Formats: sequence, C-alpha cells, structure tokens
Amino acid sequence: AGSDIAEHDSWTESAPASSAQTVYIGVVKLSHVAKGISSVVCPEGGFQTDILVDRDVADPRLLSAHDVVAFKVAIDIAGTRRASPPLWKLLGWNGKDPPKLGEYVGHVRAPLTDGTVCVDCPDATSAHKSEPRIHDKVMAFCGLTTGDTIAFSIQPDASRTPNVPAPCWKCCTEDPNKQ
Repeated sequence: AGSDIAEHDSWTESAPASSAQTVYIGVVKLSHVAKGISSVVCPEGGFQTDILVDRDVADPRLLSAHDVVAFKVAIDIAGTRRASPPLWKLLGWNGKDPPKLGEYVGHVRAPLTDGTVCVDCPDATSAHKSEPRIHDKVMAFCGLTTGDTIAFSIQPDASRTPNVPAPCWKCCTEDPNKQ
C-alpha cells in the first residue's frame, strides 16, 4: 500500500468559483486519535513538510492512512502549514485517473418511499432541471448515509436524469461552512 502514496502524492486544482484559494489534494500519512491530529503528504503542492489536520478540521477517527483528501492550506503563527476547513475525503475512487473535486456540493437526503435517494443541491437541480439522484450501489460503494455533505459531479442517464457517480467527496468537517 505504501506504493499507493508514491503513485499519487498530491494534485492541486482551483477551488470552486466561491473561493479564489487553491485546493490541494494529498494523501493521509497518519491519523493520531489520542492527539487529535492527522498529517497529509502533499509534496506536489510545493510543501517540504506534512500538512497537519487538526481535530476541528477533520476528526482523526474519520481518516486513515492512504485516504485521499482535499483541503485549503493556512500557515499558523509558528509557520506550520495546517489544513483549513472544510476537508473532503475521496470515496469510491478507482485509483486510476487523478481525482477531481466535484462541481456541486449538497446534502444526501433520506430515501423516498420508492427507495430513491436524492441530493439537496439547488445549483445542480437548477442546472439539470431535476434533483440529482444517487443509485443504491453508489451509496453503498461510497459508504454514504443520509445527511452526508458531499461534493459531486453529475452523470446524466439515458433519460437525462442527473445521477451522482462514484467517486465523490465526503465532507469530514463537522461544520462544512466553517472557513
């Protein structure tokens, strides 16, 4: 598994239009529950040292070594680079193509009576004229549950219904609006 880190140490991409700050994509190196901190390797971002992830950005119980995460970076008074909220964890990735952040952010709704699961995302609903849906196989593959905040892309089906494909990004910050 150590070679996984070497294959995809990090990527960078622009944050969504709501933010001008760069979002970095890195790999969790370790997660220390007792200390309330995790560290992420992100050398392609130009960082010589690991990025620290404090508990208020992402609970270390939610992160494991080799998880791919996306975040912004801030420098504290001591000059230490730390992840800034929100922190996103990649779920359902095939490990091949470099991951891209989803273009939409929304909340997974409770299943409807017919079992359909939708995402509450006004921007995606407006752009695609219908609420995005998540197939039960994608829900299971990505480990999603009702109430999760996700960043996702849309893949329309044959009838043009907007569907959320794997992979997607789950917010690991308790308050995703915290910045």
